[in-house]
Amino acid sequence: VQDANTLGSTYTHFITPNIAISGIIGLPVKYSVRGTGAASGLGEIATSKQAAPLLFIQYNFLDKDSIFRPFISAGLNYTRFFDTEASQSLQSALGGPTSVRIKSSTGLAWEIGARTRLSDNITLTTRFIRVNARSRAEIETQGIIRTTDINFRPHIALVSLDYAF
Repeated sequence: VQDANTLGSTYTHFITPNIAISGIIGLPVKYSVRGTGAASGLGEIATSKQAAPLLFIQYNFLDKDSIFRPFISAGLNYTRFFDTEASQSLQSALGGPTSVRIKSSTGLAWEIGARTRLSDNITLTTRFIRVNARSRAEIETQGIIRTTDINFRPHIALVSLDYAF
């Protein structure tokens, strides 16, 4: 899967001064999928869109009034794939019209980040997120169904300007 960029939204609710629940969702992203192994010579084999909300339990270090406040998080990811299409090169290699379906998946996610308070209500937040996810792809050509497991571990870099109320 190739790199992609998107716009997103975050929501963080502090349960205690140091523990928060944080949710992140981005606009759906369209990915280019390239083959490996026997399919490596085909170039792009499919395209797919995905939406992948994240939910974290977050531990924030230092005092809540600190200007700089690092945090760590553990959580869950849900990935939904849609509008997946086989490329012409894959269809030619498999001998005809081909459909591709990638099943939705869940996985664990980890996050490190920091907030820098710019004013009483405005904060600049940077995050680095790692997701572990597994899925299964079904590729069908003329009634023949092929399946493959997909293990992917996306790295997400996120910068947000947050408003606290």
